[in-house]
Amino acid sequence: MLISRQRQYTKRFKRVLKFIDEHLDESIDLNQLAKVANFSKCHFQRQFSEYLGMSAFHYIGQLRLQRSAYELAFRQHTICDIAFNSHFQSQEAFSRAFKKCFGQSPLKFRRATPWQTWHLASSAIQIRNRFMHATFTLDHVEITQFPSTDIALLAHHGNPALVMKTVSQFIQWRKVQGNLSPSVSDTFNILHHDPQTVTSSEYRFDVACAVTHPITDNDVGVVNDKIMSCRCAMIRCVGSNEDMNQAIQFLYGHWLPQSNEACLERPLFVKRVFMYPEVAMHEQEFEIYLPLV
Repeated sequence: MLISRQRQYTKRFKRVLKFIDEHLDESIDLNQLAKVANFSKCHFQRQFSEYLGMSAFHYIGQLRLQRSAYELAFRQHTICDIAFNSHFQSQEAFSRAFKKCFGQSPLKFRRATPWQTWHLASSAIQIRNRFMHATFTLDHVEITQFPSTDIALLAHHGNPALVMKTVSQFIQWRKVQGNLSPSVSDTFNILHHDPQTVTSSEYRFDVACAVTHPITDNDVGVVNDKIMSCRCAMIRCVGSNEDMNQAIQFLYGHWLPQSNEACLERPLFVKRVFMYPEVAMHEQEFEIYLPLV
């Protein structure tokens, strides 16, 4: 009976978190959330806080601040626009909340993003990942022939916490090219290592995009490379980066042992079809390719 009640609570709060995902750009009323959860208005806030460890108001605010951090680091939107898009009444109120969350003002964050600190996800995102993880079955995996693809590649070597610094450098280089935006040039990540199984000094992660002509020498370190044609197990995933990681774990831990297939000595790679913050976190789309013999 107790287990059944806990499952019912989890189901209700998953509906609430899904509703927040889908309406994060809108004003969200606690009465709406109580209705989605099918709880009484007067008790919903206390139940949310007890079950998830923070108030609904704090949870929504943290998600919006985390998104604003991405916009400050990777987009050219004004701080004022980011503040109002995050539903703050003024830039001053946004700056106070942002500094409380990230330890520095939005302007300082934009000028010198603290990549290593930022790598630690907010507690709201940790909560969301715990409740809203994707599930996969063997039917989600298909065998496909990935075509040979010329790419421009920037390799990250070392501390996984600094990957986003490399990503930022690649984005800035890509913008300067003028013809390599994600809308016309596919984006790839090549995952050489699991950060949980190698030392920081051994870790490598590549960010890349498809090109039709060789790129010229540059000071950033972007080089010409190629994803060779290969037979792959491919799984599509819609959701957060954590959902993507769970899809990768499913490929290795569940699908591969039951498939009678063997991995090729090439790293797994991911095509990022739709990326945050161009789409909401839960609307990101990935194609994950595991090269096979």
